[in-house]
Amino acid sequence: MKARRRRSQLGSLRLEGATWSLRYRELGADPETGRPTRREREVKLGTTSTLRSRAAARRAADLIVERVSPALVTRGTRLEVREYLERRYLPFRVALAKPGTRAVFASYARKWIAPAFSGRFLHEVDNGAAQEFIARLAGAGLVSSTIRSVVALLKRMLEAAIAEGYAASSLDKRSLTFPAVSTVQAAPRCFTIEESRRIIAAAEQPWRALYQILAATGLRIGEVLALEWRHCDFANRRLLIRQGAARGRLQTLKSKNSRADVEIPEQLVEALQLYRAVHRANAENLLFPSPRGGPLGADGVRSYHFAPLLKRLGIAHGGFHAFRHGHATNLFAAGASAPTVRQMLRHGDIRTTLRYTHTTDADRRAASDAIGQALGSVSIEAQK
Repeated sequence: MKARRRRSQLGSLRLEGATWSLRYRELGADPETGRPTRREREVKLGTTSTLRSRAAARRAADLIVERVSPALVTRGTRLEVREYLERRYLPFRVALAKPGTRAVFASYARKWIAPAFSGRFLHEVDNGAAQEFIARLAGAGLVSSTIRSVVALLKRMLEAAIAEGYAASSLDKRSLTFPAVSTVQAAPRCFTIEESRRIIAAAEQPWRALYQILAATGLRIGEVLALEWRHCDFANRRLLIRQGAARGRLQTLKSKNSRADVEIPEQLVEALQLYRAVHRANAENLLFPSPRGGPLGADGVRSYHFAPLLKRLGIAHGGFHAFRHGHATNLFAAGASAPTVRQMLRHGDIRTTLRYTHTTDADRRAASDAIGQALGSVSIEAQK
């Protein structure tokens, strides 16, 4: 009898076509007599495209009923944001991501999401609360792209909570307002041929071989640090890209397009064969092993070897990705077509490839002079 009465108080769900609706009784009191009142109400919860099961519709219904009578909602479905992050989301979902992604998501969750919603339940994080959160992040000085990433993580967390049976709201990002990009994005660092030559010439092994691969192929640093000698097909002048490395561990590649056989020039083949003669053997047969036997960490190489080398040479600061930008620019300068460069960089979208091309002062002056000469000759002929 009690269970039946409770179901009645929580309201009844109905699926009419593709729309979930809720009928419930709103209890109150007459303002004049003080006598209890009871009004029948019906609301549309959403469609089956967003509420795909009765359980999901029930959770959405509980949010409405709780506003009328909070004590009616099952206490087991209510959980605070911080508690859900630490007990469920970080250990059982974020922990399954790649090391780099895991570190970024954990930082976002603990530095921004947990403090902002401290003491609040999951179901209280609706679009209004999310908009306030966005304003708070903007006030803290975060750029628009980072704010979007943090809010995207918040949205995924709430959706995971709903899937696990907790009372939570799903955010509609289309109704949220994000800060406009107010700063001019600096052009990505791009090593010129001359800079790359100086870096390679001044480096000692194994760093010289590492920088030669980066400059000659445009590979990502994680792909180079994961190379094994079995991936070096010297007979066909190719490097077989089959795995990546991050934070000293081997992992899968960035995307399906990353897996490829990359053509390498004869000069790099000779350089790698010379390097192999002095290479330190290791159990994993890696080209660039750490003292413990696994792949080197990119952060350590950058901090302790690459950055000091650039400073000593008087070359402006740049990361390993500057070799990739330089490689793309040099390919275009050599006359390679955009589709060819896209394939060599293994981009899924050619628009990404076009962001990797950079021009020099000499390129712009030559193009300007060519136009000026063409227009000048026309002007002279017209005057004659």
